[in-house]
Amino acid sequence: PTDCGDETASILHAVRRREVLAPLETVRLTKEGARVDVSLRVSPVLGASGRVVGASVIARDITERKLTEEALEAEREFTNALLESLREGIVACDAQGTLTLFNRAAREFHGLPQQPLPPEAWAERFDLYKADGRTPMQTQDIPLHRALQGETVLDAEMVIAPKSGIARTLLASGRAIHGSGGERLGAVVAMHDVT
Repeated sequence: PTDCGDETASILHAVRRREVLAPLETVRLTKEGARVDVSLRVSPVLGASGRVVGASVIARDITERKLTEEALEAEREFTNALLESLREGIVACDAQGTLTLFNRAAREFHGLPQQPLPPEAWAERFDLYKADGRTPMQTQDIPLHRALQGETVLDAEMVIAPKSGIARTLLASGRAIHGSGGERLGAVVAMHDVT
């Protein structure tokens, strides 16, 4: 828990300067010794003369929110570890087509890091070719772009031929990602190396 003495002194100092502190997240202990996460809004109270005569404190219990945030962070870490350990290359983009995920295998296939590029730049930047390995892919042929447009892509053959690296033949499968209200959130594609 937070050292209440230091925290109180800091709050009082801010109140004397007529500052409003909001939100100020801290920890308190109940009489039973249970930890409670709270969000405080502290405002100076001014007297008739305009001097600070006190402080108004509104406290909200945010323990449930904090627990949810911690659970989401743990889930995010688990998902990142899982994606990084896969042999399949995983790429994803948001609803505007900006790349948001490039796992370890995808970075190795391309020999490049993830970059927030629009779909029109993907083929050239990431050395994407049709199954013959010579014909550059057009934006509309790229499996991730097709998935973003709403198509379910199954085992689309493609070649990644980086200028300095090994050309790889891949089978790409993916689909669009939708939110609970049906709104398009982006798309994801998994690429299996069949070289």
